[in-house]
Amino acid sequence: PFDDSASTKDDYYQYFEGTVRPAIAKLEELAPDEISDSVKTLAAGLTRFVDIFKKNGYDPARAYADPDLKKIAQDDGYNSAGKAVDKHCGF
Repeated sequence: PFDDSASTKDDYYQYFEGTVRPAIAKLEELAPDEISDSVKTLAAGLTRFVDIFKKNGYDPARAYADPDLKKIAQDDGYNSAGKAVDKHCGF
């Protein structure tokens, strides 16, 4: 929905609840032991991201204005975990 300016709140709901939440669960389930801590940290941040969208009625304008969303982007632990997972995956 992020790439379509005509996306509705329902489109965001379907994306986050039907795609992202299950993907986070699968990510945690399949994480190799050597990066499992980083995956848990990353998954927790992604879950908070989804929860912030939910709190804001799946309205991207409201969600992006939410100061809690900015806290995730500025969280050193979350960012480090993302880099560790990317590195493990070859990105």
